[in-house]
Amino acid sequence: MKKIKIENNNSSQFVCVNKLIHQLKNFSKSYILKIIEYPRSLYYYNLKKATLSFNKCGIEKQIKKIILKHTAYGYRRVTAVLRKSGLNINHKRVQKIMKCNNWQCKLFSRRKRKYNSYKGQVGKIAYNILNGDFTANKFGQKNYY
Repeated sequence: MKKIKIENNNSSQFVCVNKLIHQLKNFSKSYILKIIEYPRSLYYYNLKKATLSFNKCGIEKQIKKIILKHTAYGYRRVTAVLRKSGLNINHKRVQKIMKCNNWQCKLFSRRKRKYNSYKGQVGKIAYNILNGDFTANKFGQKNYY
């Protein structure tokens, strides 16, 4: 048994190893990996990473399709639509994808404003039945005791 060493960067190395495994289907994966001196754990790590990135592209396409159809949907509604379609996905992942692609809904953002208790004219102003003259030319001129 002669050992083969592949010397490339990690991603192209994985592609080469994956092609080799698909070509040699009659041998086990662990046997092939042992011969080419490629760590089994690294192979499965890269395999999982590749499938996740492939899934992410599919999820992004679905999210974009939903957002183009319903522009007022936020991440919660988009997550609900995806779950109804049969995809089990976390709302945080949907929010992260929407944030990265700048697809977040801006219609219902909470605006910060100063507190103002003024409610307009409250109550009813009484009529001037007594015809009271309350204007004065100088301070203290009209003091009624």
